[in-house]
This record gives sequence, C-alpha cells and structure tokens, in this order.
Amino acid sequence: MWPLKAKDIFCIVYSIQRGLGCSWMDAREVLIVNPTSTNQVDPDFDASNERLNAWYNRNPQDTIIITGFIASTPDNVPTTLKRDGSDFSAAIFGALFQAKQVTIWTDVDGVYSADPRKGTTFFSFLLIKFTNIFSAY
Repeated sequence: MWPLKAKDIFCIVYSIQRGLGCSWMDAREVLIVNPTSTNQVDPDFDASNERLNAWYNRNPQDTIIITGFIASTPDNVPTTLKRDGSDFSAAIFGALFQAKQVTIWTDVDGVYSADPRKGTTFFSFLLIKFTNIFSAY
C-alpha cells in the first residue's frame, strides 16, 4: 500500500491533469474474500458489491485509485490475495464495476520510453516526473 502522502499526491496530480475528481480506495474496506483449503481465496462478490456501493455513495468521484493485492475476510481481518494478487484484484474490481475491459500492465523493471515489445529503440527512465507519466494518457 502506498504511504498516505504519495497516494494523495498521485490523486491530486491525476485530478489536475484530467480535470476530474479522484478518490483513493483501500481495497480492504470493500473487497471481501473467503480463505480456501488450498491457501487461496475466493471473492465474495455479493458482500463486496454491497460494500462497493456504500463506499461509492460516500466517495462519488470520476476516478478511483484502488490498492491492489489486499482484501478483508468476512470478519474484517486484512489478508492478501496470494500469488498474482494484484492482477487478481484488478480482475475482481473489473467484475464489480462491470468493466468492459481490464488491462494488466506487465511487470517491468521501471518505466520505459516506449513499449519494449513494439521496437528496439527504448530506454528505462532513471528519474521521471508525475507529469511525464500522465502525458502518455
């Protein structure tokens, strides 16, 4: 989970760049999962959807930035989503939001100047500003 100040800065910069409102969601407040006997978790879509609706009524924004990899049990005990949990949480929230598409960014060693799969002339930035990241969108 990002430190409080970093997430606030991210929301502020994103909102300014896009002219949109932005909220930060701690997935533990919304995403409910049940542990299984195989050391995995099963999402409780009904409980999560109820919590999502309640959360959104308190935080109606155009853009929501959500923590990945974490959730809560039905007893509100924080837990992780285990292996590939960040991708799993993206897929779960995609279903909860009834998204047409979920895009998973492949894990890479930094931020590149171009998609490494689409050419040979790219480099990894040693330092990058938030504004440069958002200019790509």
